[in-house]
Amino acid sequence: MNKALTKVQGIVIALIVVIAIAAGTYLLPQLLKPTATPTTTTPTTPPTTTTPTTTPGWTTTPPTTTPITTPPTTPPTTILPPGMALANIGGVDIRVPEELKEFIDKCRVGEAGTVTIYLGTAMMSFEASIIEGLINKFNREYPCIKVEYTNYAGQDQLKAAVDASNIVRRVGTGPDIFTWAHDWTGMYADKGYIVALDDILPRETIEDIAGNYMSSAVSAATYKLKIYGLPWAAEAIALVINKDLVPNPPRTLSEMLTIMSSFHNPSEDKYGLAYQIDAYHVYPWVSLFNGYYFDDYTFSVGVNTTETKSGIEFFVRNILPYLDYRDLGHENQLTIFTDGRAPMIITGPWNIPRIKSALGEEKITVIPIPKLNDTHVPKPFSGIKLFWMTQLSLLGEQPERKYANLLFITWFTLSDEALMTLVSQAGFIPVKTALLTKITNYPIVHGFAQAVFNSVPMPKDKRMSAVWQIGDYLSAIITEYTNARVQGKSVDEAVSIAVESISPKLNEAYSIIVDTIRRTYGG
Repeated sequence: MNKALTKVQGIVIALIVVIAIAAGTYLLPQLLKPTATPTTTTPTTPPTTTTPTTTPGWTTTPPTTTPITTPPTTPPTTILPPGMALANIGGVDIRVPEELKEFIDKCRVGEAGTVTIYLGTAMMSFEASIIEGLINKFNREYPCIKVEYTNYAGQDQLKAAVDASNIVRRVGTGPDIFTWAHDWTGMYADKGYIVALDDILPRETIEDIAGNYMSSAVSAATYKLKIYGLPWAAEAIALVINKDLVPNPPRTLSEMLTIMSSFHNPSEDKYGLAYQIDAYHVYPWVSLFNGYYFDDYTFSVGVNTTETKSGIEFFVRNILPYLDYRDLGHENQLTIFTDGRAPMIITGPWNIPRIKSALGEEKITVIPIPKLNDTHVPKPFSGIKLFWMTQLSLLGEQPERKYANLLFITWFTLSDEALMTLVSQAGFIPVKTALLTKITNYPIVHGFAQAVFNSVPMPKDKRMSAVWQIGDYLSAIITEYTNARVQGKSVDEAVSIAVESISPKLNEAYSIIVDTIRRTYGG
């Protein structure tokens, strides 16, 4: 009898331990779940008066990202505080204010009247046509919302529309919601043109929505501890390879340079690499030795640090000699690759449709730019595409306009069907964690995703707009090389001339940029 009791007691004790462990496994993530206003920010896009730091934290350590195998976060949808209800948006259950839930339910069945919202983008024509298709799908699901869509001719036109309409503050004069890479966040947040979602949504709603995205995407949307946009895609440049010319992708920079050298023959109009050159595209080499342009956390300008100069010198010595230096613009470099006159190109997913059309999808391999060694890895800039709501979205006779705009950007960034349409038809890299395992079925998208995971988010502080002047000085360095070649000097002589100009030109760039920041932003 005593032995029997001992066995029963042992079983009971074991069950208690198992239950305790299971409870801990569930409760601990809930206790550690981030609040609605994450306390970290991530650098953004296209200065200060302090001495530049040589080892900024976000350049020496790759940004934290969610691995491809990470499962989606499940929001605690069973917890409903007073005044909150459960709504399904884009296939995801979210705790929302009861008023928003009521609007969603009425909108679905056409009982909410007609609410007009204004969407602005600056996309390629084929991308805009995909967006129009997604708008039509959204309208079928929410017939009460009419989306007036304008695809502006370029980013300058989109910016102008946002600026002008937020000065006038009249509905219909510009976009209520718009999208671009996250580097615009600081500029527009400080102007007061975009809405902090924390200011119009309760913490529970923010938690449930943000829990579906990669942490790095949420961080990119965060500025001064508030979330200003919802992320829907990521992008970074990578090495795109013509498999007919390079059957085995290079594993290291040394192997990549060997391929470039063997193929390069300017007398036959063939080049080792196709590569559009500007401040954005050159950044992988700046980061190779932990150089940087601007630190979002310390506000330091790094365009003339030793590490930055070393990266530019590496580019001039090892990459520039294998390019068609006569025209380093987008169109010429892309054409060189699509014509088969270069075996590889460093570019972004936006050029994949033309490359597919020229070579065929089966002939393309995409990989991150290979590493020099385990401690020196080229890290390109990455951009997280965000939807922002402008102050116009809160205006109008209908208070439902705010809900309509919120509903659209939430649906767009959470709907698996919408996001996978963007993956399959336009090659966009999703940032919704539930989709990260699915993109392995799309090798080209998966290749760019790997580049994103090994990238540096563009700084999003408003001072970065002044730092982009670095492009003028990089162009001046390359011009030294180009002029020397045109004058008949050898490659080695031209490289030496360009290398000698790096330090003085980058020092000059630093002075000009810091002075611009002082005059524009004070300090």
